[in-house]
Amino acid sequence: MASLDAFHKLKELHDRDRKQHQKNHQEAVEVFEDQAEKLYKALKEKEQAEKTFEQQLHQNHVLASAFLQHQSYIERLEERIEGLQPVVSKARTKMNQTQALLSDSYIEVKKFESIIERKQESKKQRIKAEEYKQMDEQSMQQFLNYRDR
Repeated sequence: MASLDAFHKLKELHDRDRKQHQKNHQEAVEVFEDQAEKLYKALKEKEQAEKTFEQQLHQNHVLASAFLQHQSYIERLEERIEGLQPVVSKARTKMNQTQALLSDSYIEVKKFESIIERKQESKKQRIKAEEYKQMDEQSMQQFLNYRDR
């Protein structure tokens, strides 16, 4: 049977691995949040630009140059949005992968904690059984000594 120290060392190893996965996951979350925020701002900017242009159209006549300028601005925003969408998707995928690794490492640490706990409980039970056995032997000795008198 492997010693308890070996299981403690394995648990520590997996715990260090878990901490590294946790750090990697946190970094992935930050990257995702940063990219998602950029996409959100671009979408919001496009929405606001379209809304502003709609208001201008309803209020008065728009010059052809302003119309073309607005169209060009919207196209640049759409290109930026289209460029950000795969980046956000990739960041989300990486974040989900690091989450899965983190979950797996938590499970591994819990497994070793459970093994250690069971082994410690088993050791306590063996010690207790040994103590009862010794107490029985002492009682038997006392009984025999008392009877021999």
